Amino acid sequence: MTRIRKSPEERRQEIMEAAFKMFASKGYDKTDVSSICREIGIAKSTYFYHFSTKETVMESILQKFANDFVAALREKCDGKTALEQLQLFLDAINQELPVECMLDQIETPSDYKYFEYMWEKMLVEDLEPVLQAMFSLGIEEGSLHFSAEEIPERLRFLWSLADYLWQVPENMTSDDISDKEMDIRYKIVSSQLNTLLGIKPGLLRLSMP
Repeated sequence: MTRIRKSPEERRQEIMEAAFKMFASKGYDKTDVSSICREIGIAKSTYFYHFSTKETVMESILQKFANDFVAALREKCDGKTALEQLQLFLDAINQELPVECMLDQIETPSDYKYFEYMWEKMLVEDLEPVLQAMFSLGIEEGSLHFSAEEIPERLRFLWSLADYLWQVPENMTSDDISDKEMDIRYKIVSSQLNTLLGIKPGLLRLSMP
């Protein structure tokens, strides 16, 4: 049987797709490099040519999801006003993403904490220039009432609101937080968000999905 030759990038994507599928279905802990290789019929040497460990393929999957998330947001925002773009941003981050379902399958607490941190770090880093551009556009349009010099600090405060909204206390899971408590958090963050951006209360909406 003739073996199909693929470009390095095609093979890399194939490995990532297979790993994501197995991490999401079997769980990260129960998936090893050998099973990923068997899934797509490659030798371990081929895998290690592209990824040094199981952890590195997971990190690459997270980075791809972050890149894709931001690319999709940019496309939706094209030609919109700053306030329309900010509402699209809020709607986007308020949806559960497939990558987050994959992270929920991680059983080892230290692994979960590390990869959750990496996902949030990658997403924030990719979103920073997008949000900076939204803020700058809003100032230019006159819909956001603060100076350009304040953008970095207002962005920092925006991320602190996000941390508060989705914070899970130690020794608890997200399932332990009641709908009532989450509804209160959403109301507080929504109110603070409009204040942060210097706009009328309720102009931008953030509510429980």
